[in-house]
Amino acid sequence: MRCEFCEANAQYRDPITGEYVCPVHARLQVVGWRGVPMRPRHLIRAAGPGEMSHVLEMALYFWGETEVACFGQTYDLGALPALLAWAERPPDDRSCADAPSEMAPIGFLSYALEDDQAVIVALNVLPEHQGLGIGAQLVEALCHLALEAGKRRVAVATTNDDLPALSLYQRLGFRLTELVPEAVLRHHGGEEKGFSGIPVRDELRLALDLAPGKAPGLLLGKGAARPKVGLALSGGAVRGAAHLGVLEVLEEAGIRPDVVAGVSAGAVVGALYCAGVPLEDLMEEARHLQWTKLGKVVRPQLGFFDIDRLAEYMDERFLHGMTFDDLPIPFAALAVDLLTGEEVILREGRVSWAVRTSCALPGAFTPVVEGDRVLVDGGLVNNLPVSVARVLGAEYVIAVDVLPPVRRSAPPRNIFEVWSLTFYMLNRATHAEGHAADCIIYPAVGRLSLIDFSQVDELIACGRQAARAQVERIRRDLGLA
Repeated sequence: MRCEFCEANAQYRDPITGEYVCPVHARLQVVGWRGVPMRPRHLIRAAGPGEMSHVLEMALYFWGETEVACFGQTYDLGALPALLAWAERPPDDRSCADAPSEMAPIGFLSYALEDDQAVIVALNVLPEHQGLGIGAQLVEALCHLALEAGKRRVAVATTNDDLPALSLYQRLGFRLTELVPEAVLRHHGGEEKGFSGIPVRDELRLALDLAPGKAPGLLLGKGAARPKVGLALSGGAVRGAAHLGVLEVLEEAGIRPDVVAGVSAGAVVGALYCAGVPLEDLMEEARHLQWTKLGKVVRPQLGFFDIDRLAEYMDERFLHGMTFDDLPIPFAALAVDLLTGEEVILREGRVSWAVRTSCALPGAFTPVVEGDRVLVDGGLVNNLPVSVARVLGAEYVIAVDVLPPVRRSAPPRNIFEVWSLTFYMLNRATHAEGHAADCIIYPAVGRLSLIDFSQVDELIACGRQAARAQVERIRRDLGLA
């Protein structure tokens, strides 16, 4: 299997210069069939006395200064303790004497221990390593340090323009505690432009309660490291609404995925979840969806239904042009090249367009033609993308399959259901060996339609019921019980 990224794109906007910084190298990964991906090895540890220069160099690169103003005071990063993230160096770049063997610094978190809390003063990761969960791992490491130091919470301040940071912290369980209007404006003595040209004015303060059960998914007591949790969401058209019920139960149980892989309907749900859209908002949106919002009937050539509107709809309602590197939780959508049968992992460019590509059911929906490739719904060859979650680094994969084995009590009701059932029956026939998930959740949705949005509440309820039957087992596996 050759796994390719969709396209290069500017992924990061420097909040100081306003310029877009594009990763130097695309994160292309090549793996064998069900093989182990070749990916950089990461390490997070406290910065040693001789390593603070890395922190200061990265601070200058990111912000052009080594002082940070927040919580009503100015911090000197050179005087604060820090955590450093390291990645394996390329073979031709291993000359740094004070770095761990064959490792290079790729990100940092500077912090202060004050009273009953740990304060995140600065956090960032080099652009070419963003989207891999490094920032979340740095925050998790600080949470363990704070617990060991007897602190009750972790606090952080960000600015009104920094939507990626707000998404990241809220996905990790931080709650907004205070808004300080015009704090940044007063500090700088004037207005500056930040992310997406938004004027930087206000300071937003958030905190994470470290009491038992208050920071689920991050902390496992005694500082024990838990496996990296991946979520694999299957395709299944409207039945994908069942994924929402599963996610709700997992969140209630304190189980938050570190990475998410989705195909077709699973890509829709996975992308919006990873973007930080609240589940209740997604459920309400699903209840009012209509196919006319997602596409239009066209003269049959490569498909009867053009779903370009799906990408536009997702951007208008939720994503607003977000790219993969903007997502607080690493995510990948799966497509397949109809000409070669090769799986294509989509992790670059606009998230909405990758999702649209992953939803292109052959024959029904128009494919995406890119050069000599014709990209369609990845469910044609892999409708439960466990292998993609593994590529993202997942060590424990929870898979949700909303297309149970094809045995129906009633015949298909329309041509779309005939296409879908044939399509997924072919997929199961070619992958009879099953999927290497650690836990598979099967919502009982076989009696429900693939295309009827009026059944959304029933589908969500099926997802909840199936997840509740498995959640205690998952908690035990992860050391949460």
